[in-house]
Amino acid sequence: MQFNCWYDRPFQGPVALQIGMFVVRANWMLSKRAFSRTVKVASSQPIFDPLQLNPIRSGGTSNINSSLKDLNDANKKRKQELLKSSFQLQPKDDALSARMVGVQAGRTVDIFNGNTQNGLRQLSSLVYTNNIPQDRKDQMFYKKPGKVAERKRSLRHRKEFKKGFQRLIEIVKDAKRKGY
Repeated sequence: MQFNCWYDRPFQGPVALQIGMFVVRANWMLSKRAFSRTVKVASSQPIFDPLQLNPIRSGGTSNINSSLKDLNDANKKRKQELLKSSFQLQPKDDALSARMVGVQAGRTVDIFNGNTQNGLRQLSSLVYTNNIPQDRKDQMFYKKPGKVAERKRSLRHRKEFKKGFQRLIEIVKDAKRKGY
């Protein structure tokens, strides 16, 4: 199941959730809007559990049941090892191994154990970290090349000024701590 988020899109469909200026709804189609966000639901339960489909009764077949349990435990250990090794990938390798490309590639988080609140929180922080609302605002209207260059210079100057000011404040705090 996937949840798609559209900016300022009216409610359509059976399940919807209003979050600030976003509307989240269950949908099985991909969004065609440039600023959509996707939440992928991944459960912690395995997709196929052989213990639930075992037709053999427990009478006289304890060896088979125990071997199936051992197999299930081995699968869990293998999955945990794969999960640990997946966190050790470099970002470039991780990006190359991802199947998702296009608009939704940097706007997707996994939801585990049906905890949608945590997933939406992660998604919101990811969207703001990637400056998606700011990019949307900046790209809404055409700007002349001279104005774009002027804005870039202004932003660079503000960034350098902020760093210098923070450095000066740290020096003042350090001097005050030392008793000057």
